[in-house]
Amino acid sequence: MSARISRRFFAYCMDFMVVFFLVQAVWVASESMVYLFEWPFELRRYVLSSLQEMEWPLLIGGLMAYFFHANYFMEGKSLGGLFFDLVAREKGGQALSAKQSLARSAVLGLLPLVLSHIISSFLLLIPFVRKDKRGLADILSFSQSYEGDIPLFPRVETIPPVLTEVPSPSSEDRELPEEREEEEEKKAA
Repeated sequence: MSARISRRFFAYCMDFMVVFFLVQAVWVASESMVYLFEWPFELRRYVLSSLQEMEWPLLIGGLMAYFFHANYFMEGKSLGGLFFDLVAREKGGQALSAKQSLARSAVLGLLPLVLSHIISSFLLLIPFVRKDKRGLADILSFSQSYEGDIPLFPRVETIPPVLTEVPSPSSEDRELPEEREEEEEKKAA
């Protein structure tokens, strides 16, 4: 009997999180190794930027290796599959061959990359589909983007009057602090 989609989805999410945290642990460990050595600044910056570029390939490779291991060596049982009582088998019930395990792991490994591109493309196409031409940011913030009608810097119609007379300071402001202290001492005495 075929497994329900909800169980398969949650099992995949669980497997994805396991691999994601393992890849992140490897990435953090390799990044901290860079800071252990006294490398010139430019070399350190180059290595760190190279590590950032390797995050997606590491995740995809980790997912493919994880699912191949689970499908071929563990007889179709991944951690998520064990938790949700799922097993990957052929239609006849036999264990998957190496070729089938490799194909299955390639699909499951590339799934996050494909889904992220599909979702981002869909989100970019939202303004073209809607009648009011609102994008995701407009929808979530209950706003609307306008074109050309509203100036970037509103024109100031009235210029504030220029201050022609400088107000004269009061007599207290003209006194020096020493004079104030002397006057306060006289008043106190």
